[in-house]
Amino acid sequence: MPAKLGSRDDLGLAVTFLRWLKEWQQEDLAAASGVSLDGIQKIEQGKRRQPTLKTLDPIAAALGVELSTVEAIVALIRQFRSGHGGSGALHPVAAADEDRPILNAPRVPIARAITALLHQALSRELGIIAVNRREASSRASALWVLVHGSSHGTLHRLVCEVRAFQTVEFCELLCERSIEAAGDSAAEAIRLAEMAVEVARQVPGPGDLRARLAGYAGVHLANGWRVAGEDLPAADEAFERSLALWRTGAAEDPGMLNAARVLGLEASLRRAQRRLPEALALIDQALAIDSWGETPALLLAKARALVELGEFEASIALLQAVHPMDADREPRKRYVVCNLLVLNLCHAGRYAAAELLLPELGALALRLGNRLDLLRADWLAGKVAAGQGRADEAVAILGRVRDQFLALHNAYVFALATLELAEVHAALGHTAEVKALARESAPVFADQEIHREAQRALELFCCAVEEERLTAELLRSLIAYLYRSRHDAKATFRQSDSRLISP
Repeated sequence: MPAKLGSRDDLGLAVTFLRWLKEWQQEDLAAASGVSLDGIQKIEQGKRRQPTLKTLDPIAAALGVELSTVEAIVALIRQFRSGHGGSGALHPVAAADEDRPILNAPRVPIARAITALLHQALSRELGIIAVNRREASSRASALWVLVHGSSHGTLHRLVCEVRAFQTVEFCELLCERSIEAAGDSAAEAIRLAEMAVEVARQVPGPGDLRARLAGYAGVHLANGWRVAGEDLPAADEAFERSLALWRTGAAEDPGMLNAARVLGLEASLRRAQRRLPEALALIDQALAIDSWGETPALLLAKARALVELGEFEASIALLQAVHPMDADREPRKRYVVCNLLVLNLCHAGRYAAAELLLPELGALALRLGNRLDLLRADWLAGKVAAGQGRADEAVAILGRVRDQFLALHNAYVFALATLELAEVHAALGHTAEVKALARESAPVFADQEIHREAQRALELFCCAVEEERLTAELLRSLIAYLYRSRHDAKATFRQSDSRLISP
């Protein structure tokens, strides 16, 4: 018997769980596997000495999975044991108690998950349309508790082999987790969306409706590629393929899939492509049909697009409408809204209002624990200090932020922080400090991560500093241009354009 199958209790729980997923009684498993009913009962209760492969192979085959899938579930159970109360936390109940929860430790996460699964009334028809969407969604959430944190390979095996994972609701849940992950890791967002695409392939049901689901998962995958930012044309092509599938199945979808989300993700792509009027039109379409709770995210997307059009006050008004969202339930979204609101207030010259939000922004960044979130909050504190006339504080913060962006090899934001620091020094008449900044930064400004038009603008800054012809107007125009061109490599520098545009 392979050691990695763990304790007898672990194995018994895994077999019981897989049996339940097929909606079988112990007698059904005994008949299908050829193992005696007494043998099945003892395995599930953990009372049998470690079963041999000769016994386990026909059980796994009857359950419709590979032995490796049984091993994967055992590994997940052992993981929860080690993290939630030790080896004695999970115990199957007696075989006679078929109507009771399989576990008697409800405070343990895996116990909660499987207990919830066992107590939900499953439809015998596991087609693409669930009889009870609320129950099916709850069931998908319980499955996620079980498999969250597992390896890509383990999750892939489960969604390919285990029927309970092959549902619309589990596909939707993976898409939702992909959106949530995008703020911290494009790679994780892509991984989860890829798994959603795989689930969509496995879901049974009418062809057109399966196409609808495949299109839904596909636009989330294309969104992950957009967030990664490496190849917008490829993301656009993937989006178009997915949208074609999405539209193919439109007539078969009774409205269960989030159409407002699809429009919103397409709007995000159009915004990244600098097709801002199209993005705004898509967002308005999504807002008009939203019945899935997508409105806060759509308003945030609209606020971003308005910022890039230079309509700061309209953007601020939208962000203030979204800002009261529940920070406990959606801390990432609350942070994004608060961050953008502070930045826009700075761009609008409303530094006092921006400063009032800094404590909340810092607390949210600490809660999320992401280094970049903390750094962005610190950067905004430096901008506010500069706007409020606290030059020494601004110099200290912006200098620190600039060094950290350099360490992270973020040349573009390093350039922005450099010019903002230079602006503070220039206002104080610190010519030597401005020259030192320009000379130190020149090699970094040549970094290939910065597109050519931006490099030319930064070369102009360095030359103007060396020739002592840098003016406050030129410096403001350069900073404005860097904000405006951060996501638009075709934007050219116009010295007359001193209007700030948010990244």
